[in-house]
Amino acid sequence: MKNLTILKMYFIIYLVSCFIYFLADWQIIVNENISRIVFIIQLILIGFGGLFLDWMLQKMIKNKKVFHGLELLLIVVFTIIVWNEL
Repeated sequence: MKNLTILKMYFIIYLVSCFIYFLADWQIIVNENISRIVFIIQLILIGFGGLFLDWMLQKMIKNKKVFHGLELLLIVVFTIIVWNEL
C-alpha cells in the first residue's frame, strides 16, 4: 500500500462493511430477495467507483493540500448521500 490516501482507506472500509453486511444477512440469498441483493451490489459498485475516483485524482492533482482537501470534501459528500439512501 504505497500510495495510501484518506479516500482509498475510506472506500476500503466501506467495501469491507458492505461485504460483511452481505454475509451477515445471508437470508436474502436463501429467500431470493432480488431487490435487496441488487441494492447491496449497487452499494459495492459505488465503493469500487470511489476507488477508481481516488486513482483518477491521484493522477490528475499533484498539489497535496488541494488533493487532501478535495478528498475530505468527497468523503463528506459521499457520506451524506449514502446516509440519505439508507
